[in-house]
Amino acid sequence: MHFDPATEPLPCSDYGRRVSARTPGGDQTYMTREPFLFFRMISIFAILTSGANAAQTDDCKAVGNWAFKIENETPVSTAPSRLIPESSTHPAHCSVSGFVAPQVGFEVRLPTDSWNGRFLQQGCRGMCGFIPSDTTNDALSRGYAVATTDMGHKATNSQSGIWSINNMQGKIDFGHRATHVTAIAAQELISRFYGAKPKAKYFRGCGTGGRQALVEAQRYPDDFDGIIANGGIVFDFTKLNYLMAWSVRANIDANGNQILSGADVELLHNAVLQKCDSKDGLKDDVIAYPQSCSFDPASLACGTAKAQTCLTPAKVDAAQKMYAGPTQDNGIHVYPGMSLGSELRWPNAFFGANPNYAKFSVEIMRYFLYPTSKGPAFQLTDFDLNAPLSTFNETEQLVSADSTNFSTFRARGGKLLVMHGWNESAMPGSYPIQFYDKLVKQLGSIKAAREFFRFYMIPGEMHCTSGIPEGRHFDSLTMMERWVEDGVPMDIIAGYEVSEEPKLPNQVRFPIDPSAIKSERPFALYPDTLTYKGRGDPVNLSSYRRHKY
Repeated sequence: MHFDPATEPLPCSDYGRRVSARTPGGDQTYMTREPFLFFRMISIFAILTSGANAAQTDDCKAVGNWAFKIENETPVSTAPSRLIPESSTHPAHCSVSGFVAPQVGFEVRLPTDSWNGRFLQQGCRGMCGFIPSDTTNDALSRGYAVATTDMGHKATNSQSGIWSINNMQGKIDFGHRATHVTAIAAQELISRFYGAKPKAKYFRGCGTGGRQALVEAQRYPDDFDGIIANGGIVFDFTKLNYLMAWSVRANIDANGNQILSGADVELLHNAVLQKCDSKDGLKDDVIAYPQSCSFDPASLACGTAKAQTCLTPAKVDAAQKMYAGPTQDNGIHVYPGMSLGSELRWPNAFFGANPNYAKFSVEIMRYFLYPTSKGPAFQLTDFDLNAPLSTFNETEQLVSADSTNFSTFRARGGKLLVMHGWNESAMPGSYPIQFYDKLVKQLGSIKAAREFFRFYMIPGEMHCTSGIPEGRHFDSLTMMERWVEDGVPMDIIAGYEVSEEPKLPNQVRFPIDPSAIKSERPFALYPDTLTYKGRGDPVNLSSYRRHKY
């Protein structure tokens, strides 16, 4: 508010006085200030500021070098805490790192000026082994107290599995315990720092973080009020590795050579688009609902000769295996294969000398999956695709997120927002649909499931928000806040592409400045669908016809 000293009363009599004086124009009342008033005001401001800074420093120190215990008398200790000044990526906050015995590392970041009363814990990715602090910058900037964990081990990179050799406690921590004890320890630190418990507790994760999300709701239903699993969810670790081994070997011939080339995959993809793209009424190089279309690679067969516009029998067979997914000799179909439209993702994930997903999977097989480590010489080609799934029960029971038993979480009012991409290669889109259908059957209706479990299949999305531009960024925190705190569940949601893409999806700050939105697109709750009417801007919901279940 503007303050005019010539017309308004002084806020404090100590700062000046009104006097009368004889002037050439007659009597005039005017303002005079005490000498050095300006400097006195600066001094008072400095005192107040230094007092606030001192209080922040003291509060931050109080959560550092602190030893306490959480459930089952489990020791927790924190390192000296640090006041981190505001920057372009985050607000001023108190950063405190610590350990939950015996080996779970964590970091909690506490806004010093603008806590909104909420707590968010962010999941990690891959095999973890590091503190993913930057993935919480968006929430921290919104006033959240935030926490992350290394999941109970240190690693040189997120694909490393060597830490798990002869380390059952490490496997347990990675499987489920680290997420839980970090949540408990973080909330103790929040209460000590602010003198109050969080009014709302949220979890968010993708990939391994998506697995953490579901495991929390299944095993530790009291930890969070709202849980967001936003893509790439590893439901079943064992089946995931069958898929990895199957998909790599599907494209290797008897001589160890690659069968499908990059050009072959592009040929497949274009043929799939030609047949399936317009099923949703919108020809945009995105297959919105792959399950509504059928495609057989044999339609591209051209005999045994090499050609640019057809596939040899060996290539047809390889493509069919990619779409089918792992099947054992006894007829057991272990896991769904790749979705129609995901073809361009295959080379990076599965083909060539060092495919990305295969690197991750072989580390799991060498050191984590089997009861006894197989060692560094073990390759995906050594994995027995006909081995009974029960071979890996000991490990799977530690990490599995495949249960649909959310009864306690649901009964206490917990909410789950689950998003998954149709073009996901490691966790194909058909599997979360099977999971959701099982949940619906268990509860008796889609309506009952939607009361606490909102599920979206995102067209074109690959792993953890990569994929079509419009499916990259979702304001999932606001959606969850409205659902948990205001009782307003999400229905149609919007995905955004921004003009300047950040390095990490969670670095997009919501609400987005409208001028920064490059494009957007609506998405419906599964199994509802949106069909383009053939006219109108595709970014507008009014341009679509909604088909409800």
